[in-house]
This record gives sequence, structure tokens and C-alpha cells, in this order.
Amino acid sequence: DMVDPEARRDMSDVLEAADLAACIVESLSALLKLDGPQEPITWFPLDMVDLVREAVARPAMQRHVRALLPSSPVNVAGDRGALRQALTDILLNARRMTDGKSTVDIRIETRGDRVALSVISRGIGVPEVLRPRLLVPFGVVDLRQERVPVAAVGLAYAARTVERHGGELVLATEPDGGLAVRVVLPVVNPG
Repeated sequence: DMVDPEARRDMSDVLEAADLAACIVESLSALLKLDGPQEPITWFPLDMVDLVREAVARPAMQRHVRALLPSSPVNVAGDRGALRQALTDILLNARRMTDGKSTVDIRIETRGDRVALSVISRGIGVPEVLRPRLLVPFGVVDLRQERVPVAAVGLAYAARTVERHGGELVLATEPDGGLAVRVVLPVVNPG
């Protein structure tokens, strides 16, 4: 509601920074749960398109992520909170690895009875030899020592959550050298 464009931009920056801090705290909290007993998954039908829209709408992501989504729902089954946190962790890392000029692209494609969600960050990427460290709790310490600008928690929670939902998380190199994180999950009632 602010009229002054500079004040609006400043307020937007404050909201983005606050939400970014919240994303990091949520990620650390989720990561710490990996060491304890695994909570059972509460299975519900979910629309992956809506889940992505929610994640991208966060102030920490709005200006940094471009979603290329299908117009119709893509239904999966699982725990909404766990999958939303996994997606937030993936986007947080992708955002950290961009070159500062590019946006992170996220897209959804259905392939028969599977849905493939791709999050692509253009920037420095992660050397192939160091990629396994992204998927290990606190493995990002090694990556930071190698000057790879990953988020504080990496992708350990996301990978474990996707596996618990019957899917897989794969890291791949993009043709421009960036990193693609691909999540493949089973579709409910594939058309």
C-alpha cells in the first residue's frame, strides 16, 4: 500500500530478507528431525502445481524463481508439509547457486505414472565430485570450504523426504553449467 516506489522496494527487500531467514530456520529444524525417529507420513492427495505455486509465492523466492507450470493439476499423494519443506530446501539452494542475474526455473512434466519436477539454477553449479555432499546432513560444510555457495542445510532433508514418498532426487548438470535438481514422484490417477 506504500505510494513511494523507493519505500515499496525497501519494504519488499525487508520482507524478502525476513522470509529468507525463516526458510533457513525451517530447513535447519527439518534437518535436525532426520536424526530422530521418523514421523509417519500423513498421506493425502496433493496437487504439485499448487504446492509449487505456494513455494514460489514466498517473499524469499518471488523475485528469484520463475515457474513454468502446467495449467491442469498434477496429483501426487503424500505429506503436504514435508513436501513443501523439501521444495523450499531445493529452491533455497538453487537460489544461492544462481549467478545473481538469472532466475531459478522450475517446471513440472508428467511422464506416464510419474511426475518430474525440475529446479534449474544457472550459475557456478556444483562440481560432480562434490555433489554427493549436498545430500548428506551437514555435508555443505565441505562445499562451503570449496567456495560453493550452497544454503546452510543442503538437500539432505529433501532427498530423504522424496525417497519416503516413493520418489527419487537426482542432481544433473545443465548444458550451461548450472545445476538441475530433479524430483520424480508417482502420480495419483495418471490420465
